Amino acid sequence: MCIRDRFCAGASLSEFRSGDMNAGLFTTLTDRLARLRVPSVCALNGSVFGGGAEIALCCDYRIGVTGSRLLVPAARIGLCYPLNGLQRYVDKLGLSVAKRILVASEELDADTLLALLPAFYRERDAELAAAREQALRDERIMAIGTLAAGAAHELGTPLATIALVAKELKRELPAEGPHTEDIDLLISQTGRCREILSRLANRDTQADDMYARIKLSVMIEDLVAPIRGPDVTIDITVAGDGTAGQSPEPVFRRNPAIAYGLANLLENAVDFAQTKVSIVAQWSKLKVSLLISDDGPGFEQGIFDRLGDPFVTTRPGYGVDDEGEKGRHEGMGLGFFIAKTLLERSGATVSLANRPLPEHGAVIQLSWPRSTVDLGSP
Repeated sequence: MCIRDRFCAGASLSEFRSGDMNAGLFTTLTDRLARLRVPSVCALNGSVFGGGAEIALCCDYRIGVTGSRLLVPAARIGLCYPLNGLQRYVDKLGLSVAKRILVASEELDADTLLALLPAFYRERDAELAAAREQALRDERIMAIGTLAAGAAHELGTPLATIALVAKELKRELPAEGPHTEDIDLLISQTGRCREILSRLANRDTQADDMYARIKLSVMIEDLVAPIRGPDVTIDITVAGDGTAGQSPEPVFRRNPAIAYGLANLLENAVDFAQTKVSIVAQWSKLKVSLLISDDGPGFEQGIFDRLGDPFVTTRPGYGVDDEGEKGRHEGMGLGFFIAKTLLERSGATVSLANRPLPEHGAVIQLSWPRSTVDLGSP
């Protein structure tokens, strides 16, 4: 109803006491108004109260007059609006403003609303941009997954041929010859490739529940074991939160996405390190974190902000003709992109940094909410 300087005063509280208020009819009205196929404009010739505010929010556009006010009197006596109505306040005004109106029962004038809304729209635009970026990353991951499935099928026969030829060479060449170590390395790396392809081909196989659970420290040791070597020392510190009454060690489910992501980051650290890689695992009742650092050259500042995008790499080889770079491990920039995306999809926050001067090297911080990864969490 419109009275003087009010666009709509909503329902009278006396209707709640008498039982004359038909909440179902009002909900039907607002839902239909919100679903109109044609654009709707609410001409606010005054203030809005209670249900009148929701009617205004159901429209696509609102044009008001100076001095208008918004208030939900029902909130002052603890009455709760239907879920659809609550959602409209959040969608159109933002969560913080909705709380001020529906929880604190504040009366907001037009000037205050106009001052608050730009911040909400900026936050919403940022969330939409982040959602679009995540959708794009998911599409890229799906495309790479399709390529990986094809590669797993196509590479089986060439790898078997390489392994066979390498074994025949080992039998024919002298046991202590100059190429013995190279041939042994070729055989071991071929076997590793075939194992990786086997895991890809059987990724949907369900393991026994007992073997599907793994402690954080054991998972780290399993991932580090294949990359240990004489040139780089890998130190592992499992520290918890350092308190006397610290919570038990987290137990993860064996997750191929987490395993691949961590393995890729650890391999990168070993490849770039000069002498040492450090891994520190910590946890509290709320969080599980891993810190991976090395003493290599660190991340290049020129591509720091783009690390994690596909085909962005700090490795030499692609497009580099320098003779001094030949023979080094080349990269396409896909490994880190896949690792970062998979870890983030598992709930992790991934942050990158360089060690503070005068030290040198890269630092990667991983952090999960404990409730998302720990099978022992309540």
